Amino acid sequence: MIEKIEIKDTATYIDETLDNLSKVNFIYGNNGSGKTTISRIITNESAYPNCKIYWKSNHTLETVVYNTDFINDNFEQSEEIKGIFTLGKEEADTQKKIKDEKNNIEDITNKINELTDSLFVNEENIKNQNTISKEKFWKIKQAFDKEKTPLVNAIAGARGKIDTFFDRVLSEYKNNKSELKTKEELEEIARQCYVDSSEQLLPVTIIPYSEIENLESNEILNKSIVGKDDLDIADLIKSLKNSDWVKTGMKYVSLSNSKCPFCQQTLPANLEERLNDYFDVTYENDKNTVIKLKRDYSNAISIYLDNVNKLLSSSYEQLNKDELKITFTSLQKITDSNFNEINKKLENLSQKFALKSILDYCKKIDAIILDANNKINEHNKFIQNIKTEKQKLEPLVWKYICNELKDDIKEYSDNIGKLETEKANLESDKSEKNTELAEHETTLAELEKKQTSVKPTLDSINKLLADFNFTGFKLELGGDEFTYKIIRLDGTPVEKTLSEGEKSFVTFLYFYNLLKGSQATTGLANNRIVVIDDPVSSLDNDILFVVSTLIRRLFENISNNTSNIKQLFIFTHNAYFFNEVTYNNGFLKNPEVRYILIKKYNNETKIKNCINEKPINSTYDNLWNEVRIAEKDKTSINIVSIQNTMRRIIEYYFQFLGGIDIKNLHTSKILKDKDDIAIYRSLLSWVNSGSHSSFDDLFYVDSDDSLLEKYLIVFKKIFEDSGNIAHYNMMMKIEGEQ
Repeated sequence: MIEKIEIKDTATYIDETLDNLSKVNFIYGNNGSGKTTISRIITNESAYPNCKIYWKSNHTLETVVYNTDFINDNFEQSEEIKGIFTLGKEEADTQKKIKDEKNNIEDITNKINELTDSLFVNEENIKNQNTISKEKFWKIKQAFDKEKTPLVNAIAGARGKIDTFFDRVLSEYKNNKSELKTKEELEEIARQCYVDSSEQLLPVTIIPYSEIENLESNEILNKSIVGKDDLDIADLIKSLKNSDWVKTGMKYVSLSNSKCPFCQQTLPANLEERLNDYFDVTYENDKNTVIKLKRDYSNAISIYLDNVNKLLSSSYEQLNKDELKITFTSLQKITDSNFNEINKKLENLSQKFALKSILDYCKKIDAIILDANNKINEHNKFIQNIKTEKQKLEPLVWKYICNELKDDIKEYSDNIGKLETEKANLESDKSEKNTELAEHETTLAELEKKQTSVKPTLDSINKLLADFNFTGFKLELGGDEFTYKIIRLDGTPVEKTLSEGEKSFVTFLYFYNLLKGSQATTGLANNRIVVIDDPVSSLDNDILFVVSTLIRRLFENISNNTSNIKQLFIFTHNAYFFNEVTYNNGFLKNPEVRYILIKKYNNETKIKNCINEKPINSTYDNLWNEVRIAEKDKTSINIVSIQNTMRRIIEYYFQFLGGIDIKNLHTSKILKDKDDIAIYRSLLSWVNSGSHSSFDDLFYVDSDDSLLEKYLIVFKKIFEDSGNIAHYNMMMKIEGEQ
């Protein structure tokens, strides 16, 4: 069965869908609205690439379509018509075998449909499992993006689409044999590959400190610098150990006018000379050596510390700057202490001092620089082979990802494995059933060949033609035993002399019988979709009624499951036919029936599903609706309008449908009031005038509004007098009255 039809960019359809289709589908639309387009899509979907038919359980059925194409194919190309093969009545045993084969085919087809449905559910479960796992796997990629880790560069080829990433994870999990590294290790490699400079780096220069080493080994600080020992004043100075004090006080001697700066007594005449002899050249040389040591040490330390500070502010990422800064701070403290010791020495030359060595710290800085240079060497080698390094990194990153997802991957593999096994079993069962079905269809075809004949259909069509007074022509066998031709009663071919009504009726009868047979000797039992597109063109109302009755018989067979017709589409633009063919109180609420309206606006066709309502009411229904409104509220409608409405109903019902002569209606037993009789004659005189058809322009008669109630009474009595009160009650929706 067809569940849905999508129509895009075809004829006047832009993008429309026929959905929620059922076993029986009534589709109403004016001429040119697009009905035949739909019937042609059902006939040959492949000819309409922008359209798609959705079959239940993906099970395609044979389609039999009645439209202008069918008429042209079967009645325009040749004087002879293809015969319709149906089963004969001979050989009861063969008939039983055919029936059994049909039942077998039906049972197997149902089983195939069940398997198809199960496969659909299985495939949906597989899709759902894939969707769930894809989203789980995708989270690690999203985490990479959020963290802005350089690892994303190593998976660039699969990070753009969730499906690609999912497939890559499964492939890597199965095949990746790389070493498992930590995320930190991988990020360090990734930074070198994708983030760090791709240029080679110069090594860090070792900072020389040999001068500092030499200055630290100078013994001058550890030497007691004093005057000569062989002078008479030396013993006391030596005893008091106040050489530095004496040296400091000498500057006051020259300023004290030969008096002692302390006791102010007159100094010996040669004291200053003797003191100068005490602090001789050797003393001065040693003092100058200390001064020079301070100057040289200060310069050397300043240069060294400045170079270390430059390293701290450099762009070398390979340097352990945290360790370097700690060492630099310690170095500053020691050099500050050493400067303090040198200053003390200059103030107290006779005392001994020693410098703290900074060589261990200098060597530590050397080690930091050497470590950085080793990393720089590795970096430079890496840069020389960066393409190879990137290729090495990629599988390492995928290995890490797979390890992080291993539990999710295992869960997916277990679940999908069960579903794939189930799918394989269902497909195997379906394949076996298809093989079994083909065998039974072959057997049925062989049995049908023995029993089929075109003669029963010929007899059936001729009988229907005679029953409905189409006596001017009939069918007989053609030039061979498998075709028909249409002839006049004298045996001459009709050629092009059939009227449009005759042609339409015989064409439909041919199609109707085709539904019970086949144009080949086999295929009679095939399940079918039937499409009937505007079958009542050029038919008068009597024949239209016959066609409607035959089509309603198809509805009954479908509802009772007594036919190989599994779905029916009825297309029409004829409102009267539409209401005739749907005239069944059970249809409107039947869940197996759909009503669809097709309309064209500004050269664009639109489709509307009509839920629990017919898409149109006939003109006749609308006329009665006006009477119902007037009966309920006599002030809501124009009296002139309702007069004409009642006249149109009377003519349409009694003359057009019933063939009753209005002049034969008598109301003498019912109508006694003169006004009532006048109203009655007023209604009938317009009908009898013969100047108007049932739906011509309105005929207006002046009347007082107070007469409306009498018009309604007389209108009802006309139906009572003629024995048609049941029809009146039905149309007025009055229940329980006869």
